[in-house]
Amino acid sequence: RAPSWMCKKGWSPVGTFTWEFSFLDMSKLKDLLKLKSSLEDANLSVPSDLLAQIAEEEEKEAKKNNGCVYILKNKYMPDIYKIGSTTTSVTERIKNAVNEPTYLYAGVDVVETYRCFNMGARELEDRVHTFFDKVRLNINILDERGAVISPREWFCVKLEAIGEAIDLILQGKANDYVYDPSSGLIVAK
Repeated sequence: RAPSWMCKKGWSPVGTFTWEFSFLDMSKLKDLLKLKSSLEDANLSVPSDLLAQIAEEEEKEAKKNNGCVYILKNKYMPDIYKIGSTTTSVTERIKNAVNEPTYLYAGVDVVETYRCFNMGARELEDRVHTFFDKVRLNINILDERGAVISPREWFCVKLEAIGEAIDLILQGKANDYVYDPSSGLIVAK
């Protein structure tokens, strides 16, 4: 069974879309929801104090912020996006992008952010990376000391597909789909 989740869409201070996902499949909440479901399956009324307790746990869980997954656009290469995660602000994370091989020594624009609640941003990031592994940019760059750096978070993908993949991951359906690079669409396997 896929985890329960909520999604809110808003605007970030820099004018990009911000999506907030709240994963509600936590142990205490899960137990309360199982109890509610059992009562409903037995055609018994659900006590109001149980409903209040569920609402309280949902509120607690929704407040737990575990960082965010961000999508960056390279200013010089169309349809090349960096999918990363951070537990700090994205602005702080990218402030020195033009001087870092991780960002291809290029300016970047924040396109979207997905704030994660009750699921680590790194976990969501890893799942998105796995989904788009076939279109991962394979590049080696020398850093300022001459060491070879291989940024692994850049993908040759359509932006719309990234959001769609995240939706599929959150719904537990990503294994039924694949990204088709020739059409730029996510298609059923």
